Amino acid sequence: MISTPFALFGRAASARDLENTAWGARNGREIAVADYWYAPSSNPSLDDYRRFVCVIDSARPEWPDLSVVPADLASIAMDAVGVPRVDLGSERFDRSFSVQTADRRFANAFLDARMMGWLMLQAPGMGFEIVAGRLMVFEPRHVLSLDDVDRALRRFDGLLEHVPPVVSSLFPATRPTVSPG
Repeated sequence: MISTPFALFGRAASARDLENTAWGARNGREIAVADYWYAPSSNPSLDDYRRFVCVIDSARPEWPDLSVVPADLASIAMDAVGVPRVDLGSERFDRSFSVQTADRRFANAFLDARMMGWLMLQAPGMGFEIVAGRLMVFEPRHVLSLDDVDRALRRFDGLLEHVPPVVSSLFPATRPTVSPG
């Protein structure tokens, strides 16, 4: 799972790990929940660990890759190396989140005003990514408790509930073609 090219898993770190992984069904979907942590520095005297609860599921395979992560130093670094950001025209949202995709039309459809408003109301540090047909919703983990997992699951459900209907019409499910036999 950590080999999936999510931007969160690729942040510069001296150490990283995925722990406490669990799989199961939720609302008819097969999901995985995991704790992910990384330490940006290799200085053992620093407690600079960044911890996250991640909920991962399959996304619709026709959805292009999309990264909506908090606009922090890691996303600023991605900007510095030339990964293009998408400006959605909402100054407040654009200051809070870094949006990156090769398909600007998908980003604009997925991140409508309702979705952006919902994302702005969530906990600081929450984000999501769609990469290689997988969807991951993540948020910082401050204490080790089941409340963190429950909150992450609710955010995952909330994100799915806020996907605008236009996304399905612009990016319809691909159906295998059946040739008459």
